[in-house]
Order: sequence, then structure tokens, then C-alpha cells
Amino acid sequence: MADYIDQSNRELDLLVAEKVMGLIPCDQWTKTNFGSAGGPALLKNCDHENCYSTLEIGSIHGTIGGCPHYSSKIHAAWEVVRRMQRSGYDLTLESGGGGEEWFASFRPSVPAASGGAANEGATRSSGGSAETAICLAAMKVMFVE
Repeated sequence: MADYIDQSNRELDLLVAEKVMGLIPCDQWTKTNFGSAGGPALLKNCDHENCYSTLEIGSIHGTIGGCPHYSSKIHAAWEVVRRMQRSGYDLTLESGGGGEEWFASFRPSVPAASGGAANEGATRSSGGSAETAICLAAMKVMFVE
């Protein structure tokens, strides 16, 4: 059964891919099938270091290719968190009453010796899921609101 994906979040995913993750869409991927050795797959045929396939194919394990689902899949949202951490930001993630609303903020990492306030320069965003809140907060850091 296919996962439901909110199309408005796909627009957010595309922005996060470009502005936060530094990825570009690429149509230089080809579809192949490894049969019982691995099933359908996409082969990269370009020299880009950071790209994603514009081609999406279905498999019994879900969709292969396309822009990662940063705003709806927690494993993809954590890729955003790791990217922000490598860029010098720490995440605070909080759940509103009953998990219906989530709040995420990224703030510059502040070494204890620097004397900076713990929440100095923090961004704060809310969303209906942790994944969406993380993506919106990351976009705020990148000055794209």
C-alpha cells in the first residue's frame, strides 16, 4: 500500500533539498532491474556530486528515486538535522499537547566558554509533525521564509 504524501509538503521537500541539503534535481539516472538479486533500481549517469533523480519508480519496498521526503519521513528529516549539526547548529524539538503540533528550533552551537546564551540566535517553527517542524526551522536558518 502506498504511503499518503501531502503534495504541499513535496514543495517544502524540494526547497529543503536545494536550500538546506545542497541537492539539485538530475535527469541523468536510468531505470534498471536486478531481478531476484535486488529488484528495481536507479543508476546514476552524471558527474554531479549532490543530486537526486527526477525519475521515481515504484517497488514492493516503496518509491525509489525522486526528492527525499524530508517533511514526512523521520529518517529523511534526521538527515536534515545531521546537515544542520555539521553546519554548527543544535536542534531543540518539542511536542505540543498530544503530539498534534510540533516545535523545532535550530540555534548556533555555543561553546560553554564563550558565554553566549543557550537560545541566542534560535529559530522556532511549528508544524503538524516533527518532520515538518524540523524542515521549516532549517529553512528559517537558511533565511528562506
